[in-house]
Amino acid sequence: MDDKPYHHLLVDDMHGLIYCYVPKVRKHTHTKNFNKYLHSYLSVCLSICLSIYLSIYLSIYLSIYLSIYLSIYLSIYPSIHPSIHPSIHPSIHPSIYLSIYLSIYLILKLKLISCAVLLEKLHPSIPLFNFIYSGSCFHLQVACTNLKRIMLVLKNGEPYEDPANISINVHNKLPRLTTFSKNEIQAKLKHYTKFLFVRDPFVRLISAYRDKFERLDEHFYTLYGRIILHLFGNSPFPPKHLNDAIRLGLNISFHNFIKYLLDSRTEKKQPFEPHWRQMYRLCHPCQIEYDFIGHQETLQEDVQCLLQVLKLQDDLKVPPSYDNVTSLDSVQSWFRTVPLKDRRKLYKLYEKDFMLFGYRKPDELSTD
Repeated sequence: MDDKPYHHLLVDDMHGLIYCYVPKVRKHTHTKNFNKYLHSYLSVCLSICLSIYLSIYLSIYLSIYLSIYLSIYLSIYPSIHPSIHPSIHPSIHPSIYLSIYLSIYLILKLKLISCAVLLEKLHPSIPLFNFIYSGSCFHLQVACTNLKRIMLVLKNGEPYEDPANISINVHNKLPRLTTFSKNEIQAKLKHYTKFLFVRDPFVRLISAYRDKFERLDEHFYTLYGRIILHLFGNSPFPPKHLNDAIRLGLNISFHNFIKYLLDSRTEKKQPFEPHWRQMYRLCHPCQIEYDFIGHQETLQEDVQCLLQVLKLQDDLKVPPSYDNVTSLDSVQSWFRTVPLKDRRKLYKLYEKDFMLFGYRKPDELSTD
């Protein structure tokens, strides 16, 4: 229950780039290599063979046991044998029918168990769910618009346009890795330059809340806001439309939003929405060997460094980034309304993002 493979990877074939975009800058995705996959496959094959062997062995054993039992029983009541069932031929011992039935039942039963083992082993290894741009993983809320502009400029070829002059909607102008064949995907992942940009996990959450709930987004209110109000906002029957909620004075607080993220019911039907889904679950750094990982906090410098890696520093200008309205200094003030217990739980929920992408643990948020 996660994203589709490569969904957040965008591709630039001209320059051999793959970009993974992260909304608001994206369970733990484990590396599943071929040897582990082969091990799972062989173990399942072995379990199927073993199940067939056991079913035959048990059916023979039960057949002998039933034959002896029925022979004794029929010797006492000889008149019962021909009338057990009209379809049973008198010359065929009833135990043979029972053994055949048991053999078929046991084989089917144990093969079903083996199939369940197969699914359990192979399902976690379905890889690479959230990749978007060829060589690049886009994270929402991680300045992905400017990065997509740069990718679009590169895709259009020389002479390179100033990315800052692009005013069209760039979000659907770049091909996703999912549009290519399996062989092409593997080749691009092997040979292209792969990069992504990340952001402080808690700053990203604050940005997502402000953008989607504080600024009153109808789409997000319908899909998520009503659920949050119902479960955590003391509103048993929240209105269907945002304007009605505003008229009634119903607001989703930041603490309501955090409680929604921490609630075990939230991801039972579907994974987190990409704007607040953990970044490692969106770009799978344990499966994709990224060549470059930049940070929102040093965006201008990191993008310039990326252009140098691509030998494009003299051909492209880095567009100015918007001011980060959610600064690290303001994080503590946002979390004042969140109890210490919930702050600690939230850190555990996003701990892998902190550790994988070089962000320090916010100790000031884990103590009163």
